[in-house]
Amino acid sequence: ALGSLRNLEKLFVPTGDGIHQVAKLIVRQCLQLPCLRVLVFAETLDDDSVLEI
Repeated sequence: ALGSLRNLEKLFVPTGDGIHQVAKLIVRQCLQLPCLRVLVFAETLDDDSVLEI
């Protein structure tokens, strides 16, 4: 599913309860985006997610 996003350079993740619950999954999936240079989480990450980055 991420194949079409391989050239993505910037990802701005919205806030919300659903995003908070899957933040670690989003971080892991970003490893599949080789061109990603900017990843923005606003008030979403917990300590575990930050350590994973």
